[in-house]
Amino acid sequence: MDITRKERGAEIPPEAQPEKDFDRETGLLELAAEGSGPPALSAAEQLAGMYEEGIGTGADYAKALRWRKRAVGLSEHLQGKEHPETATTYNNIAEVYDKQGDYPQALEWYYKGLAVSEQALGIDNPETALTYSIIAGIYADQGDYPQTLKWYYRVLAIMEKALGEEHPYTVSICNTIAFFCDKEGDYPQALKWYYRVLAIMEKALGEEHPYTVSICNTIAFFCDKEGDYPLALEWHQKVLAIREKHWEKNTPTQSQHTTASQDSAVTEKKQWNKHLIQTMPQAI
Repeated sequence: MDITRKERGAEIPPEAQPEKDFDRETGLLELAAEGSGPPALSAAEQLAGMYEEGIGTGADYAKALRWRKRAVGLSEHLQGKEHPETATTYNNIAEVYDKQGDYPQALEWYYKGLAVSEQALGIDNPETALTYSIIAGIYADQGDYPQTLKWYYRVLAIMEKALGEEHPYTVSICNTIAFFCDKEGDYPQALKWYYRVLAIMEKALGEEHPYTVSICNTIAFFCDKEGDYPLALEWHQKVLAIREKHWEKNTPTQSQHTTASQDSAVTEKKQWNKHLIQTMPQAI
């Protein structure tokens, strides 16, 4: 079962259709969607997807919601309110509200879909965790970081059990939790999670991998924020040593030390530093 909106209207090419073809297509689908059986449900979902993705005329969320709601009614009638596919129709509506920035409505529908998913799949199912993650993201968009962390902790507990503590997705959740602890101003907790991420990165990628070095740099930053300057200095020196080592590997030989080659070496070092920043793992 898909937790978020399925790719509806896959039969329609992603590029915009000529207007007359679009009108003809939507007209036929609207007639089909007014029925009462599975073909009507399929047509309503396809119409909603076309309007939501902007196929033909640009995104029209009002029309997308109209057909998403039609799909909900049909699914409830055909499959029942507690069927996993009906939960998907609830999540599809939530996604449209989310795109509109109507977070209260989005949450209301995601919670409705979540109740069905938890009952059908269980609270420890990875697909249920995906909905938890979406809900966490909506709270983050509203700046409600305590609720954001609450839901990400639930995601982490499931993913640790399903994938293991060192799986890349699990690590990304740890990194995300650290990020939002920082947003709350809880630097000790942020450091705790960044240290955990670092331990896994060093084991999986090595101490000198750009991802690993970026975490070291982040730890130095937080030590500095907490006023632990000696420890911050240690981490900054570690990062600097790795950067210099990689810079020197690209430095020209003594015989090539012309002004041009020196400029090239400086450029190389700047590029390396930029690469370290760009490869910093992002919060999901």
